[in-house]
Amino acid sequence: MELIMPDLGEGVTEGEIARWLVNKGDEIKEDQVVLEVMTDKATVEILATSSGVVSDIKFSEGEMVDVGSVLLTVAGGAADGAASNGNNGEVAIARSSMQMASVSSGSSALVAPASVQAAPAVRKLARGKGIDLTQVQGTGPKGRILLSDIESFNGAGVPADTDVSASSGAGASPAPMQQAYQPTPVFPVIADKPREERVPVRGVRKSIAKKMAESKRTAAHFTCVEEIDVTELVEFRNSIKEQTKTQGVNVTYMPFIAKACIFALRKMPALNASLVEHADGSGEIVYKNYYNLGIAVDTEDGLTVPVVKDVDRKSFLHVASEISDVGARARQRKLGPNDFGDGTFTISNAGKVGGLFATPIINYPEVAILGVHEIRKRPMVVNNEIKIRDVMYLSISLDHRVADGAHGIHFLNEVAQYLSNPKKFLLEMY
Repeated sequence: MELIMPDLGEGVTEGEIARWLVNKGDEIKEDQVVLEVMTDKATVEILATSSGVVSDIKFSEGEMVDVGSVLLTVAGGAADGAASNGNNGEVAIARSSMQMASVSSGSSALVAPASVQAAPAVRKLARGKGIDLTQVQGTGPKGRILLSDIESFNGAGVPADTDVSASSGAGASPAPMQQAYQPTPVFPVIADKPREERVPVRGVRKSIAKKMAESKRTAAHFTCVEEIDVTELVEFRNSIKEQTKTQGVNVTYMPFIAKACIFALRKMPALNASLVEHADGSGEIVYKNYYNLGIAVDTEDGLTVPVVKDVDRKSFLHVASEISDVGARARQRKLGPNDFGDGTFTISNAGKVGGLFATPIINYPEVAILGVHEIRKRPMVVNNEIKIRDVMYLSISLDHRVADGAHGIHFLNEVAQYLSNPKKFLLEMY
């Protein structure tokens, strides 16, 4: 049986082998996840289509694979009587022998366990050098193994150029009477890192580079910024969050922002649109009467934008649950092709990262994107008195070919009405 690279939808024609979860010689079951493939939109799990023993793996981690290519082949298995005739033991012995041979010979067949935190490029380099990643001490965030860790590895978990005898003083010669002045560098060189590291632009990062460049080349960007007093929203959210948790929903500020955007977009339809340009130079503005919000999520692989559809037709808690779900699955690399496409407007929340405000790049071919920033305590004038309030900046970037600056200001003012006075939601929701 051959496992074929499936059609991943949304025009995806190729993917990168991000991680193999099985080895040659492993017995697998139908519907078992056998590998992860990273496309320009998301990381997708590929399932086995039948049970058996993996007889061959066609591609290595880090390689690009076209849709329709054979990923691996499977033969035999429990369905053919392997469990009853003792073949399970033979498979285990064969697998153990293969792994031992790989370690002793430095073969590129060495496969690190999935629990090791390392990028595909790092795993590929380790295989080429015959290094067992489980023996390498990572110096990246949360112990993640970097390319530099592989380059400096000497088999003992320490950099290869470490001088273990330097502290013993053995064989040291006396210093000369006079030496030329050698200033101590203010920033010493990090000995275990190369001067440069080169990583291929692939997967999500490749998609980001392509889409952002296309957006900046095509859309005429214009950004508006507004300051919003969200003190009452903070108090309201704090008053309901424990109750909503009992219903299985962790309510953040995002569902409030998403619903406020829907009310504002209904009054500013130019921001829930796209511009279609024809070859003859003519064009059409497509006004969309449905509201599918892209929710930008920061992941280890880069920024990805899954879409929560029909936000206007769903209850507040339903929207809160979906936003939480796509965010979690994005960070776990569990998004699929159905989580993307048909977006009409995007929200990019940088609140957790911080920063005063930013000018987000439009998720082309959409017309606008909202930037959400950190809520901070600030002094504000309230009824001619200075009060300490919870304040947030919102920024919206528009395609000036379709929308004007006034559209952006009116949109932010409308959103501000809901976020500064959450009771207004009760008058509008149905």
